[in-house]
Amino acid sequence: MKQKKYDYTKENIDKVIRCRQIIDDCRDYKHKVREELQVTDPTLMQAQFISATTNRDSQLIAEGFNTLTEFQEFNEDMCLLAIQETIPLESTCDNCEGYDGPAPCSVTCGSGAYAISWTGSEKDYENFWIFALAVWRMYQFDDKGNYSQVNEYGNVISATAGNLKDGVFGICPPGRGFIHKFKSMPPFDLKW
Repeated sequence: MKQKKYDYTKENIDKVIRCRQIIDDCRDYKHKVREELQVTDPTLMQAQFISATTNRDSQLIAEGFNTLTEFQEFNEDMCLLAIQETIPLESTCDNCEGYDGPAPCSVTCGSGAYAISWTGSEKDYENFWIFALAVWRMYQFDDKGNYSQVNEYGNVISATAGNLKDGVFGICPPGRGFIHKFKSMPPFDLKW
């Protein structure tokens, strides 16, 4: 696994939530200003945008981030740590040995599929968690662990696809490959 920059602590989880709220508040304010001033006073609208962005940036600096990009990197690292904590790995890729038909990941991912390329290296595990986070972001969850597949706009495109408590999440067939045991819902939205 790559060298972690951050630890999955309550302090860092709270920081993610606070900083996201800062950014959301700035975005919401800008939308409101745009609706009110776009036609009547574009110059004032631009000044309000600059003021809101400066305020957001000063709040992020107070949280320890010199740039929005620094926070985005922190946020992404925390999302990766959260998914590792939420559905910890209980097994390793067995290349779907003995599976009837091609490994499902090879159908979806082609030559980059784990069943084709898995060696068990640290890089493989790092890539697995990046992939798991991408898969997670394709679903919508309720507080009971039920999930439904959604499109890029967040609209449900399939009814309940499963429940995290069933022990399988993602692309591996039941009882094969990577087996996950649902531990808890993440403390923040991994799609943000």
